[in-house]
Amino acid sequence: MKAKVKLSPFNINYAFKDREHIELLKKQIEAGFEPPIDVYEEDEIKYVIDGGHTWEAYKELGKELKNIHMLEFSSDADKIAYSRHKNINTILLIAILAVLLLLAYYFCVSHILILARSMDLHR
Repeated sequence: MKAKVKLSPFNINYAFKDREHIELLKKQIEAGFEPPIDVYEEDEIKYVIDGGHTWEAYKELGKELKNIHMLEFSSDADKIAYSRHKNINTILLIAILAVLLLLAYYFCVSHILILARSMDLHR
């Protein structure tokens, strides 16, 4: 792909740039695997709406993009909906991790308070 390629502002997953994931993709690409990249074109620029980490891996390897799926959207709302649908697992994982962190925090604080109270009772 020789055309100018940019990351779509509607690619919601790429905000969480994961270096480990990019390094894994680079190894897979070097081994011959061609992960898919979803793009749309506007004003002669191809925008990566899904596959941002793959796009980054290809760039770092200096290789030409392969396995490109060209998409068409009728509105920005369609682009947002598509990106959300494709990346719902990432969104859910982040939400679950946030809940787990809050629960861990609550567990630690409550046990510290219980220990502090029990130490006061033994004095």
